[in-house]
Amino acid sequence: MQPWSDIASTAFGTLCVVSALPFVGIAFPNQSWADYYADKKKWMALRTGGRLTAKQAGYAGALLRLAVGLCCVYRPTRLAALTANGIVVCYGTVAAYQNSRPMRPQWTMLSAMGLSFTKSPRDPGCPRIYLHMPTWNIFKGSPTGFLGYFDVVNVLLTTMAIKYN
Repeated sequence: MQPWSDIASTAFGTLCVVSALPFVGIAFPNQSWADYYADKKKWMALRTGGRLTAKQAGYAGALLRLAVGLCCVYRPTRLAALTANGIVVCYGTVAAYQNSRPMRPQWTMLSAMGLSFTKSPRDPGCPRIYLHMPTWNIFKGSPTGFLGYFDVVNVLLTTMAIKYN
C-alpha cells in the first residue's frame, strides 16, 4: 500500500504546487486558469471583509497551496497536511456553494484529497482519523459518541449553517 500512497500523495502535492502559479497571476497551464484564479482572488478578498486585497489573497492562497503540496510529498507531514487542507477546502466548498461559485474545482480537490487519504497507511505515531457524517437531533440531548470530542470541520460547517440560514 505504501507505493500507492506515495504515488497518490506525490501527484496531489505536485498539483497543489503547480496550482499556486495561477494564484499569483502566472497563466499556467493556460490563460483560462489565470482568469479563474484572478476571479477567485477577488472573491477570497471579499470573504475576508476587506482585510486583504485581491493580490494579498492570491499570495495567501499560493502560499497555502505551496505548503500543502510540499507537505503532501514529504511522508512524515502528509496526513497533517491533508487534514489541515481538508478543513480549508470543506469551508471553501460550503462558502463557494452559498455564493454560487464554480463547484467543479471544489469537488476535484475533495476527491483528490480523499484518494490521498485512502491510500495513506496509518502511521503508528499518528492518531487514527475517522471521517464520518453523524446525525444529531439537538432537541434530544447529545449522543454519547459526541461527548468529549471536538470536530473542527463539523463546528465550522455548523457555524456557517447557523450564520447563513
